[in-house]
Amino acid sequence: MKPWLALILLLAAPAFAQGSVQGRAQNAADPATLLSTPATACAVVLPDNSIPFCEVVTATWQQAMTDLAAKRPVTTPFGKLEGGTPPTAAFTAPLDGNGEFRLEGLPLQARIGLAVSVDGLWWPLADEIWLTAESPSAQATVSYCRLEADPPVLELLHLQAGPVIRQDLKYGGIALRERVRLTNLDPARAALVEIVLDVAMVPGITAQHLPGMYGNQLLYMQGWNLADAYTLQRDIRARQAWVMGGGDTMHGGEADYGKGPQRSADNWHPLNDDEVLAMCGAGDTLYRENPSPDGRSASLVFRRVVPPARNGRPGVLEIRLMHQAGVRTADPGQKIRIVRSFPMPLGQARASILQGLQLQALVTDAHRKLFGEGQADGRATTFQSGSTPALNAGESVELILGFDATLQKQLADLEEAALAGKPAAEAGNEPAEPGEKPGLRSQVIFQALAAMFGVAFLVALVASIRKPRKEQLQKLNRLPAPRADVLKALTDLEADFAARKLPATAYLEQKQRLMNRLVEADSEET
Repeated sequence: MKPWLALILLLAAPAFAQGSVQGRAQNAADPATLLSTPATACAVVLPDNSIPFCEVVTATWQQAMTDLAAKRPVTTPFGKLEGGTPPTAAFTAPLDGNGEFRLEGLPLQARIGLAVSVDGLWWPLADEIWLTAESPSAQATVSYCRLEADPPVLELLHLQAGPVIRQDLKYGGIALRERVRLTNLDPARAALVEIVLDVAMVPGITAQHLPGMYGNQLLYMQGWNLADAYTLQRDIRARQAWVMGGGDTMHGGEADYGKGPQRSADNWHPLNDDEVLAMCGAGDTLYRENPSPDGRSASLVFRRVVPPARNGRPGVLEIRLMHQAGVRTADPGQKIRIVRSFPMPLGQARASILQGLQLQALVTDAHRKLFGEGQADGRATTFQSGSTPALNAGESVELILGFDATLQKQLADLEEAALAGKPAAEAGNEPAEPGEKPGLRSQVIFQALAAMFGVAFLVALVASIRKPRKEQLQKLNRLPAPRADVLKALTDLEADFAARKLPATAYLEQKQRLMNRLVEADSEET
């Protein structure tokens, strides 16, 4: 062979290099289980700018994965709430009776997502696979569960709501956070459920455009305890995590993923706060636009798995949803209505409503209220369901929320000021002067929201707040990077807010930026 030809072949060899994955599908409840029905493994090659595979599988992906494995055109979204992340290639292999499989011909230095289909349901490997010329092969174990357990128990529906009054909007906002908890006592099998939750919208938003505001007007998660949660110390990458609506809506940028395998930590999800759960990947979460005259009706459809009991504890599936409704300032007495219905009995319902809101919950066609008398503590009113079960299977409850007389008057004043062309400060929503009774002004509401919902929820709410005036941010923009200076700035900010020297919107905006600076300072020092 001529030397120049050998050199060409040597240089071309990496382009034709291929990798492989030796894997096994393992029953999470009983690793010794043999497969009695045909099962398939499929590896998909993700583009470099794809969201992590662990995020892909928390949206819509089941039908797309089936089409990819069958070499058919993909006609449904693969991840995200809109558009999806089309893979560039797919590789399949059958599983033997022991659940073992081997995938060959995989590309090197490419992000690879892996899943296995058992009994018609795809189960993902949360970690992406990355093969190189130095390490062209990998081993993987994918956990799955056998289905058809008895119907799970729907333990809890918990609603939290609070008013969000801003001078720069033509509506008064109502921030909603819901939690739905299901449990399964079967230690051997899981249950596949479908939970449909209608989502609220503020005036000016249609169902078609809501997915593009993910993390701003809409945020959801579903978590389970089948696996231990994947947690990491929060760092600058947490800003880019769980942005299934497209770009980084929190900070106005696009997600930028570098070379190598990607994975978003479960504890980075803004709603995974009071209890860290592993993000559920088996099943689908669909965003569905519903027929309506005004195009403002939509639902999230959770087709997810309640896992088997393990280690003496029930299997848990928990769905969490954050969304916002709104009442136009021109019609402050308007009510917003949300209907909830479930395919199984609902054991208990709770609600926590911040001062300024009123709640009614009427069970349709049952001539009864969902809740008993509320218990007020000066800042919020809590409600408990008055019967057991709170709802029978298939029953519907209409949750009706509106502003009380005080906030209705405040909204009317904002509308009047806007019509008269007055500056926002004249509409009565600026911080009170020292010694003045603050009433239900915005800083009080935001303080109550902070105590009730936690910082993670407020991060999502603050995403839609316009930047405060330039002079309010000059101090922040001049901050140097050292950690000590950032901590001092945080202390000064808290003192200024306690003295009512700045509005709550500016306080929250600046505090979030300072917290981001603190993360950056910690990253630089380490």
